[in-house]
Amino acid sequence: MSQGCRATKNATVARSSFSSCLLPGSDTLLLVLRLIMGFAIAGCAVLSAGGASDICFAESATAASTPEPAASHLAAARELVVASGMSRSFAALVPQTMERLTITFTQTRPDLAQDLSSVLAELRPEFDKRADQMIDTAAHIFTRLMSEADIKAADAFFESQAGKKYVETQPAFFNEVVNAMQDWQQTLAQDLVSRAREDMKKKGHEM
Repeated sequence: MSQGCRATKNATVARSSFSSCLLPGSDTLLLVLRLIMGFAIAGCAVLSAGGASDICFAESATAASTPEPAASHLAAARELVVASGMSRSFAALVPQTMERLTITFTQTRPDLAQDLSSVLAELRPEFDKRADQMIDTAAHIFTRLMSEADIKAADAFFESQAGKKYVETQPAFFNEVVNAMQDWQQTLAQDLVSRAREDMKKKGHEM
């Protein structure tokens, strides 16, 4: 392998490792689960609401070619992002990322800790606003995937006692689900490797 190739490979690994330090897999999985479950419960609310139509999926199109939604449609979508608990996940990523950044840089440069903490504290308000940008992005996605009537039906669910209870239990629920999934995935992988080795051995292959 040439020096150029090795340098490129090392740089890629370094970037990958740095990103992993800032946002671990478990945090990513937790966010994805919250988003998936948020969509799922919103869909159930729409389907169970009296008189509400099936979820209306828009034709495939890029965001750039999609016209700006009506103000009432967008407002209802933003309410859904917040009421469903999705926005809480977006907001949590800012301090989590700052914490990982601190750990990454101070492991080899502990002398940076005090000044870095001060800098990040000053930057915090600016980067907290990024969460609101993500809320707006998610709301626009909802307007492309769901009609205003369907979004309002989902909003109604989250305004109900059952909906509020769902959002309240999300953090504890997803923490337990993530732990359970990690154990399940490990067992799944071990069993799959074992069975694959057995069957490959029957075909004359050692793994």
